[in-house]
Amino acid sequence: MRRVLGIDPGSHRLGVGCLVQSGQSIRLLAAEVIEAPRKESLYPRLGVIQARLIEFIDQWQPHEAAIEDLFQHRNARSAFHLGMARGIAVAACLQRKIHIYEYAPAKIKSMVAGSGRADKEQVKKMTEMQLGHRLDLGYDATDAIAAALCHVVSPRLDRMGIV
Repeated sequence: MRRVLGIDPGSHRLGVGCLVQSGQSIRLLAAEVIEAPRKESLYPRLGVIQARLIEFIDQWQPHEAAIEDLFQHRNARSAFHLGMARGIAVAACLQRKIHIYEYAPAKIKSMVAGSGRADKEQVKKMTEMQLGHRLDLGYDATDAIAAALCHVVSPRLDRMGIV
């Protein structure tokens, strides 16, 4: 069995999801949105996110992590904050000796929803379809699950010569 952690980074809300793959079977173990208080400044928010992410990792013991890569951002300050949140997530994975794989947002959307320009609702619906059940979670969590799903299916497709 292989456990894959998906991470959708954010400095206010960070989505996490853990999938388990056994042969051709893929199922969701857990997912959540880690929310930091909006009234707090950046560093206390990152502390909240880091602490809960480490708890999640310790609880579900993933072997690999798929994290959404940075994309171009119009607001430099927002991009900086997102980069710091992403760094916290990467550091938490490295601390627990989890192999990290990065995927561009368009790659995740393409692998999960069939189009690199899919919106969040399309990604959520296709993720639900591939897992075989509804996800009553926020988009941050479903995006994290989609990142993990992208990682799980990518190597299989590469071996089959599809990608």
